Amino acid sequence: MSYWRLQTFPKNKFLGCLLCVFSWTVYGQYSSTEDLIHSVEKLKWMDADSSIALLHYAMQNSAGTEIDNADLALELSKVFNDKRLCDSIAYWNRVSEQIYEGLSVERGLAEVLYQKAFEAFCLGDYKAALDYSLQGLGKMEDLQDEAGIALGYLRISRIFHFTYKMAQSAENGEKAGILFEKVADYPNAWDSWSFAGHGYRLDGDSIQAQYAFERGMEMAEKSGVSEIMGLAYNDLGAFYMEYNQYDSAMIYFRKALANCGDQNSRQKMVIQNGLGQVYLATGQYQACIDLLRDALKVVYASGEVFFLTELPEYMARSYAALGQYDSAYKYMEINSRFSDSLFTEDQDKALEEMQSKYESDRKDALIARQKSERIYGITLILAVCILAFMLYRRYLVKKRTNEILDQRNREKDFLLREIHHRVKNNLQILSSLLNLQSEYIKDENASNAIMEGRNRVQSMAFIHQQLYSHENVTGVDMRQYLTVLCDHLHDSFTDEKKYIDIVSDIRIGFVDVETAIPLGLIVNELITNSIKYAFKRRDQGTIKVSLWQNDHNQLVLVVVDDGEGTLSNGAKEGSSFGTDLIAILSKKLKGQISTDTSKGYSTRITFDRYQLLENMPT
Repeated sequence: MSYWRLQTFPKNKFLGCLLCVFSWTVYGQYSSTEDLIHSVEKLKWMDADSSIALLHYAMQNSAGTEIDNADLALELSKVFNDKRLCDSIAYWNRVSEQIYEGLSVERGLAEVLYQKAFEAFCLGDYKAALDYSLQGLGKMEDLQDEAGIALGYLRISRIFHFTYKMAQSAENGEKAGILFEKVADYPNAWDSWSFAGHGYRLDGDSIQAQYAFERGMEMAEKSGVSEIMGLAYNDLGAFYMEYNQYDSAMIYFRKALANCGDQNSRQKMVIQNGLGQVYLATGQYQACIDLLRDALKVVYASGEVFFLTELPEYMARSYAALGQYDSAYKYMEINSRFSDSLFTEDQDKALEEMQSKYESDRKDALIARQKSERIYGITLILAVCILAFMLYRRYLVKKRTNEILDQRNREKDFLLREIHHRVKNNLQILSSLLNLQSEYIKDENASNAIMEGRNRVQSMAFIHQQLYSHENVTGVDMRQYLTVLCDHLHDSFTDEKKYIDIVSDIRIGFVDVETAIPLGLIVNELITNSIKYAFKRRDQGTIKVSLWQNDHNQLVLVVVDDGEGTLSNGAKEGSSFGTDLIAILSKKLKGQISTDTSKGYSTRITFDRYQLLENMPT
């Protein structure tokens, strides 16, 4: 199948499959299995289903050698990469592996390792994915196969990208891009430069990022595949948008939409997401809503939760700017529900250990090879000189590494602080929307319920405010936090008719966020409960909040008021939402609850599960 036929391949998948069979039947055989695979490599960017149909047909009707069958099976496994069908990736890779092992085809076995890496990547096991990729890269380097080496660097760049190690992703992506250009594999060259660009961009190097994205666009245009060109234009659009160059961003996003193809709804949705942000930033709110409403249908159909943390936020902000607060609240609630944490610290540590192991293995192999090459010519003086040089170089490398680690730690602190800032802002928006909503509700009970919900949101927002504002980004100062929370609740419920004094006695310092959030919500509920029920017949009263660590290394929380004890209607001991919430949160921290009504109403909770942080900066 010639290249111009690939360019005009129909986007309808059924017609695409028919053309695959027609091409095989009418034009006879391809000149070689290699020629067929080369055509499939380009075709899969336009229509992966048609590529799969063509490979299945070829395997069923091919009279080639065992190696040909192994190559076709391996290519079929690769096509399933783009569809993220993990079982199919694994099945066809095992078929090719059995043949390659029987024939001792080293390059084939190296590519099998790459596919095992992609299978692990598909399943979310990034540690195994990196391990297999490094093994495959080692084999390709022994074979001195430039295309295979490039593919290894691309696999590694992808893994580092999805595990948020952007400098390593950029470095490996650039290596892959240069090698793919050299062997004229332009689709993979674009893919490599794209990962390099995103790596540089997220690592803060805008000049290198722009260079990589423009280089990727050149490769995409050389490939002649419109879908790849659409992806390349989208990269540049996103880059210019990030640096507020909205006119340039809009030009490239629109070019990307024109090239993405009607059938690729996911790619179209991603581009619409970027263009929607441009519309939002330039005040084109209705255009943003209309565009992202269409994109959101694709998100719901595909189940890609990540985009549910972005698209609804942009739509909510656009509705809010147009004064349509009910719609803004609806989409902000969707955004809040699907927000999620990123990569875990344990997985990140495992990847670093695997990379270190690989570098160590390569260094050992290099030393052994150098010894064998110069075994007859080495002298004692030369050995001393080399040793001195290596020690000096090691000193320089270690010094540079420490500088890089210090810089990365500073960047990590900045990113954590920014995350807390954005979470705080989102919670403040939600609190404001709840406050706005309460103004339109006439029913007193419903209004009180919304106000209590607003206070719960505000109690969490205070935590993220403290983490953002202070030098420490991992621990919460309970003295300061509970003092601010008590002051907020005092202001919320005190007016000219009723004055409730809230006193705090906090004798612990910093705790981790997983301890602070449940404690804050529990204190919020207990104080609210006292204000609602303890002073119905009085205009003044006092509530005291105490928190300390007892002799049994337990955390003790006491909230006591001087109002009425157990009421006749049992309000304080009922099964309200607040009471259930206190029980659930206490259980999370392994808390035991007891009450005392002899003098007012006292709630004492003793926690066994908590984390105090010592030697924290204040």
